[in-house]
Amino acid sequence: MSIVYPMKLKFLKYWQDIPLLYSFAFILDPRAEMRGLFNVLQLLKEYIGCDYSSYYADVRTEIYKLFNKYERKFGAARSQRATQPASHTGKRKQAWRRIF
Repeated sequence: MSIVYPMKLKFLKYWQDIPLLYSFAFILDPRAEMRGLFNVLQLLKEYIGCDYSSYYADVRTEIYKLFNKYERKFGAARSQRATQPASHTGKRKQAWRRIF
């Protein structure tokens, strides 16, 4: 029991304030996503007693800002690419012409 308290203090020293970049990396992992981050923060709340509800709201706001910035920068390029007809001039198209 005497070793648990110092271990908890050391854990809280490094992980009470989770860096935003770590949360972004966790969210971008397809196995976790936003719901996974929420679940992990709930588990941390149960085990160490820190309330991460405001942190989750901050992370959610920041990731949406990041996605909106990405959409503004690259969204037009994606929509232009989708409207342009695809040109298939490779060997595969020529092979299909011979078949049909």
